[in-house]
Amino acid sequence: RLANQIEFYPYPVVTYLFIEIYNAEIEKPVFELHNIIGNTFQIEAEEVAPHKYRIHMETFTAGYYFLVVQDKATNFNQAHKFLKR
Repeated sequence: RLANQIEFYPYPVVTYLFIEIYNAEIEKPVFELHNIIGNTFQIEAEEVAPHKYRIHMETFTAGYYFLVVQDKATNFNQAHKFLKR
């Protein structure tokens, strides 16, 4: 398996977005949330298990979002699109 494989669920998101990082070389992931028109939102990701995080999405309006996962120590930067209902 490749390092830093990221899985998001459920799809579509209603209350929580869960993020799992497999074969993680990422040390301290930072998450950024952007809507489809480019606005950035402040979010806090809760680590619920090693390399597993959740973000509370219930208060966000329905639509498409991009979640950017970054780690400065390893120069990792990846964006994922998902639907919020």
